[in-house]
Amino acid sequence: MELFQSNEEKKEMLIDQLLAFGMFKKGSFQLFELPLQELQDEYDKLLETRTKNPERKYGK
Repeated sequence: MELFQSNEEKKEMLIDQLLAFGMFKKGSFQLFELPLQELQDEYDKLLETRTKNPERKYGK
């Protein structure tokens, strides 16, 4: 990931990652309305949970 991404690019990346993990459905408007910081927080929580429970299946 580049250091100097725009906020919009960061949001897109976080949304893509959250969708890939199956945390939100693709048509979820809630996800697209969240500010960048909340998306980052959701992503961080997901990574923390995934680290604690590596055997759990995420996504599909």
